[in-house]
Amino acid sequence: MNLIQKYKPKTIRDLIISKEKIMEVKRLIAERKPIIIAGPTGCGKTTLAHIMAKDMDYELLELNASDQRNKANIEEILSPAIKEASLFAKGRLVLIDDIDALSGTQDRGCIPSIANLLENTKWPVLLTTTDPFSQKLSLLRKKTALVNLEQIKDTILIDYLSGICKKENIAFDIKLIKNLASKNKGDIRATLNDLQASIKNNELISLELGERERLSSITTALSLIFRSADLKKILNSLNETDLNLDEAMLWLDENIPKEYTKKDEIYKAYSSLSKADKFKKRIIRRQHWRFLVYENFFMTVGINLSRTSNILSYPEYKRSSRLLKYFWANQKNLKGKEIARKISEKTHDSISKVRKEILPLIKIIYRNNNEISDLDLTQEEIDWLKSM
Repeated sequence: MNLIQKYKPKTIRDLIISKEKIMEVKRLIAERKPIIIAGPTGCGKTTLAHIMAKDMDYELLELNASDQRNKANIEEILSPAIKEASLFAKGRLVLIDDIDALSGTQDRGCIPSIANLLENTKWPVLLTTTDPFSQKLSLLRKKTALVNLEQIKDTILIDYLSGICKKENIAFDIKLIKNLASKNKGDIRATLNDLQASIKNNELISLELGERERLSSITTALSLIFRSADLKKILNSLNETDLNLDEAMLWLDENIPKEYTKKDEIYKAYSSLSKADKFKKRIIRRQHWRFLVYENFFMTVGINLSRTSNILSYPEYKRSSRLLKYFWANQKNLKGKEIARKISEKTHDSISKVRKEILPLIKIIYRNNNEISDLDLTQEEIDWLKSM
């Protein structure tokens, strides 16, 4: 049960944003004005844009500020988007997400270029940011209407989470719901992640504080790596968790296919992860600890830059199952070794020879419901032979 995906808002009625703010954005879009939607992380800025486009039958063209980071690319993509007619809808809504992520020399000229294009736009342009009063956005503020979304109140989140638990027949104590609501400062996605992690046997349980904070920090780090446009935050994302790089690699390995949908994105992400693994092996082999910076880079920025498509879903991040698979594989291997040892004592052959030449024949005998009584095998070992 993926609560984030299941309860992702699909219509205006599903939003828990202020109705006045929703109507204000809808009016500005109808008037084809450029808009800055500001608000804290997880308050629903991007979701609001997606739902507005669907509700008003507008084609949505989404650009992430980290995708095209120079003036030439912005003008090449944005200019026709805001001037040409839409072929399949009433109009077009252009969304530029995380506009405040533009920074540094490589972005030089982007914001003035966007500001110039806004003067001649045929369609509404919507920009999202967490800090609308940043100095670098001053030029855009002069040419846009500003809509500030407030942090979702705890009381609203409590009602929202309680409603989900009732719909899913999850037993809960209202105190636990209140704790979840107050913990993430209005971040809906983070709160739903915590709710998901706190459900066991269809009951809301209280995670130990350390484990809850650990899961939250891991989820935040993965979200930054997969979704953020701020390269500095991405690069430092794993520093905010207690994960070592080996464990972080397993988390990333498990969740890359959930986050990326295109084959080329998955290929590039795993290619970056494999490069990180190469540097890890060089560190172990040569003790060149300065390579840690490269291992971290490929695990964070390298994977982040693999994305070529827009973010369309919010998967539930899961702990890697690989270690458990290794454990069961080792258990099976140990059982085989023990059986081979017993057989080698009877045949006076080496364990290696028994495993390669004799054990396959023993397996066939037991699978055919025949038994060899003088091998002194336990019933568990006999069952193992029959199942192989």
